[in-house]
Amino acid sequence: MNAIVLTDRLDAAPITPSKPALSIADLSVRFGDVEAIASLSLTVRRGEFVSLLGPSGCGKSTLLKAIAGLVKPTGGQITRSEARPPNPPPHAGEGRLGVTGFMFQKPLLLPWRTTLDNVLLPIEIQCGGAIDSVERKNALRMLDLVGLSDFRQAYPHQLSGGMQQRAALARADVSIPMSFCSTSRSAPSTSSRVTSSTKN
Repeated sequence: MNAIVLTDRLDAAPITPSKPALSIADLSVRFGDVEAIASLSLTVRRGEFVSLLGPSGCGKSTLLKAIAGLVKPTGGQITRSEARPPNPPPHAGEGRLGVTGFMFQKPLLLPWRTTLDNVLLPIEIQCGGAIDSVERKNALRMLDLVGLSDFRQAYPHQLSGGMQQRAALARADVSIPMSFCSTSRSAPSTSSRVTSSTKN
């Protein structure tokens, strides 16, 4: 497995390295007799875009799940920055910033919820079910960013596969995550547009 970190821009001054947002030291993950990850170390700084490359079964998804807390490491340490981003949006109240946004290979939208309600699901879980007008407005903004404003009241079975993926992308970013993990093949232009918008 290889990690590609984009830290410089063409025809521009080099970007000054920022503080680490994520540090992984000597990480190991085992599933019974299968060693999925062995002694992996990686540092991701705030603002970096990192891609994990490797053949099927080399541990890419396992690493992302470990970062998101969905898989328990066998050894090593994962340290994430708890600092709030500079100039957080108004709706990101204290304690409401998600640590990690996760987008799975499959959209995993709840079939009985509309597109908008699926996007709002992480916020409902975070705040115990109460959704205010500011949160709803932010979810609508996310749907606009992924081109689904006209389908906010549609159900998953009424969306194409690509539209479902975009809805899942909006859902992963609606809670203003400090880090974003995706095992999906979502369109890079869509992913970068949403990520850039939520950081501004």
